[in-house]
Amino acid sequence: MNKIKRRGRPKKIKHSELPLTPSKPLTSPNLTSGRVIRHDGADEKRFYEVDGEYYPSATTILDAYPMAYGLRDFLQSNTKAEAEQKKNDAAIQGSKIHHTIELLLSGRVVLPEGITDEQIAFLGLVDRKLVRYCQEPFSEREDEMLKGFMQFWTDYKVKLDFSEMIVYSKKYKFAGTLDFMGEVTIPATKKEKEKKVNILLDWKTGKGLYPEYDLQVAAYLHAHKEMNKDRRKFQIGLLHLGVNKAGYRFKLIENPAKKFKEFLIIKSVWDIVNPDAQPKTYEFMAEYKVKL
Repeated sequence: MNKIKRRGRPKKIKHSELPLTPSKPLTSPNLTSGRVIRHDGADEKRFYEVDGEYYPSATTILDAYPMAYGLRDFLQSNTKAEAEQKKNDAAIQGSKIHHTIELLLSGRVVLPEGITDEQIAFLGLVDRKLVRYCQEPFSEREDEMLKGFMQFWTDYKVKLDFSEMIVYSKKYKFAGTLDFMGEVTIPATKKEKEKKVNILLDWKTGKGLYPEYDLQVAAYLHAHKEMNKDRRKFQIGLLHLGVNKAGYRFKLIENPAKKFKEFLIIKSVWDIVNPDAQPKTYEFMAEYKVKL
């Protein structure tokens, strides 16, 4: 990772402190205070425990966003079991790509044969299903996504400050993990010269980009600024991987302040539907047996 040299930036985060496994405690120097624990609930809702208080993740809050037509059509065209299986397949593939990018940003080389045992240990992954999947050879689709990521890195002369950084807002009580914070160089056009910008990005590996994604990254930007008192000007954006001839689509999001206000509207709806929400857990029996 690049070292941080500019004034006002938060301290560099060690990978051992990143939120990579469910309910993993972490003490990170970028946090304003206290201890943060990520909880992945049995109902697929994610919370971050900040100083003993549960904050829903930005993505969990955005479950309350009105369903896009394409998604509604997908659910109507598939059985519940089919939709659930496709959702799970997409989620585990997305996790593999995110973890691979994290390895690349740590300076490691990943081979098409799959993520190694040493790299799994570095990431701190413990979920057996995810570990097995990450260690399998990359599919053509996954290869296309990673080619797109590397092409973007070259095209936009990217400089990394942080990856996989937990951010939260004590004022508005939400949290999340942003994928990337750093600098990109926007190529020159007929109307504008080449320019360097500070930016927060989120990697997307699904088939489309949905409006709620804009709100998600705007929420991360607010949380980062609130936590770290960072007054620099930032842009926000999405990197959609595995699409177009270049292998990616880079989207800059206009008016982050407006998008954050929209996020707060959705959060107010989520709060109404989920009063005093906390992560749900499922307790397994210690053993299975019957008296014979």
